[in-house]
Amino acid sequence: MTDSKLIEIVIPQLGVNDTQAQIVDWIRPDNQPVEKAEIVCSIETTKAVADIEAPGSGYLVIFSAAGQTVDVGSIIGVIAPAQVSAMEKDRLRQDILSRRAAAKIESAKWTQKAKLLADKSGLAIDKIPASGDKITEADVLAYIKSARIERLAPSRADTVHDHYSKCGPERVLIIGGGDGAVQLLDMIAKVSHQVAAAIMDDAAQLQGKKVMGVPVVGKISAKHARQLLDAGEITGAVISISTSIPVRKRFYEDFSAAGVPFHNVVHPSAAIGQFANLGVGNVILAFCQIGPCAQLGNNNFLSAYCSIEHHSRLGSHCSFGPAVITSSSVFVGDDVRFGTGIYIEPFVKVGSRCVIASGCILRADIPDDSTLKLHHNFSFRKKS
Repeated sequence: MTDSKLIEIVIPQLGVNDTQAQIVDWIRPDNQPVEKAEIVCSIETTKAVADIEAPGSGYLVIFSAAGQTVDVGSIIGVIAPAQVSAMEKDRLRQDILSRRAAAKIESAKWTQKAKLLADKSGLAIDKIPASGDKITEADVLAYIKSARIERLAPSRADTVHDHYSKCGPERVLIIGGGDGAVQLLDMIAKVSHQVAAAIMDDAAQLQGKKVMGVPVVGKISAKHARQLLDAGEITGAVISISTSIPVRKRFYEDFSAAGVPFHNVVHPSAAIGQFANLGVGNVILAFCQIGPCAQLGNNNFLSAYCSIEHHSRLGSHCSFGPAVITSSSVFVGDDVRFGTGIYIEPFVKVGSRCVIASGCILRADIPDDSTLKLHHNFSFRKKS
C-alpha cells in the first residue's frame, strides 16, 4: 500500500494558544470501515472539546490511543483503502514519523505562533525576514505592517484612505459568518461611512472562503482581531449572532477586554430621534425607530420594524425579533430575549435575563429572570 492512498487524520488547532490536545475517545474501532464526515474520535484542549470527522471513506487505522496527549498537527491515524495487518500498520507509522521528522527540521526556522499568524494572513512564512535565530510572531506582525506586502484586503491599498485613515470609512470586522452576517453585509453595502473588512467564524466549512465578497479570515479570536486592528485592517467589530445572548455577550466582553472597539451598524431606513443615545456594538435593522431621548446600551440586536419609543431605556446584550414595539418610557434590563410581534405598554419595566415569547402584550412589570409565554389567560412564570 502506497502512502499516496492514505488520508491522514490530523489534530487541528482549536485555539490560538493551543499546542497539545488529548484524545478523549475513539468513537469508531480500529481497522473498521468508516464513511467520510463520520465522527471517529473526540479530542480536548485546555479550553475546548471537539469531534474529529473522517476526512474520507475507507478503513480507520489508529496510531494514537485514547488518553494520549499529542501535539497539534500530529497525525493520529489514517484512512486506508483496505484493512491493514499489524506489521503494515507499524510500517505506515514509521514512514509518517520519518516524514514528520524531516518537516520538523524545516519548521525549526520559525515559532509555531509565527506560523499560525502567517497562515491566517495568507503569507509564506519562509519569505518573512527574521530578527533573530527564528522567525517570531513579532517578525510576522512587523512584516504585515510594512509596505512590502499586499495586505489582507487588497482594497486597503488606497492613495487617499491610507494617508487619511482617521477620516475614512469604518472598517468593520463581522463576528459570525452565518445568516446574521448576510444581514449586516447587506446593510453595510447601503451606507458610505462603513465597509465590511473581514469575517470571523468557527465553522470549518467557512475557513478560507468569502461571504458576499468579504473574506473569512479565521476562527473567532479576540487576539487575532486585535492584531488586525493594530495592522490597520479593521477599525472595530460588530456581532452578527442574534439567537444566543450568552454567546453574543461573551464575544463582546472578550473582544472589549482585548481592546477591540465596537461599531454600531444601522440600516439607512431606520429612524433615530433627536437626543437618542446609542451605546456601541448595536445592530439596528430596516425600518426600526429609536424615539427622541431614548437610550440604548451596548451590543443589542434589533430586527426589522422594532420601535423603542421616546424616553425608553434599553440595557445591553438584548435581542429583539421583528416588530417589537415599546410605548414611551419603557425600561428593559440586560440580557433580555424578545420574540416576534410584542407590544409593551407605557412605563412597563422588563427585568434582566427575561425571555418574552412572540405575541405577548406587556401591561405590567416583569421581574428579573422571568419567562413569559403566551397563554389564553396571560400569565408568566419564573425560569427554572
